[in-house]
Amino acid sequence: MDYSDLTTTGEAESQDFAMGESMDVSSEARVFETEAEATSSLSEFADGMASDAVEGCIEALVEDSAETDQDFTVGEVDVGELSFTPPDVDEARAWQIAIPIEVTSGQAKGVSATVYLDIVDLREGDTIVSVQTSDVLTPFDASLRRELVEKVAIRMSADSG
Repeated sequence: MDYSDLTTTGEAESQDFAMGESMDVSSEARVFETEAEATSSLSEFADGMASDAVEGCIEALVEDSAETDQDFTVGEVDVGELSFTPPDVDEARAWQIAIPIEVTSGQAKGVSATVYLDIVDLREGDTIVSVQTSDVLTPFDASLRRELVEKVAIRMSADSG
């Protein structure tokens, strides 16, 4: 994806919020020079998420970023659109990525789990906020994700008005 023709005029990232052993939530916001650029950015990201290459890119990213002393393999990554009720914003898109992982050495050899990463992108005017949730073994709690996304959407609408 090439975003070189887009101008970002502001960015912010939340801290990572964790609940329990494996639940994690974070968000990031990007403000573009124009609404058209924000629309284009979201469209290009959605096209990328629908491409055949995305699974391999995610697999490589997981393997490169792992902070563990265990060897592991990443199974076949599954990326799909996430079914959700979009909040009241100009545009909303969502994806769920399932990443199967198996430990191949050490004490945990043979242990396998699936990591579920959800990405919900909201666009209001010239701003895109991406809410990312993740959990291990089961998908992130849908009602909690809906509540968090709705709070973000309300804040976006208030800030743009």
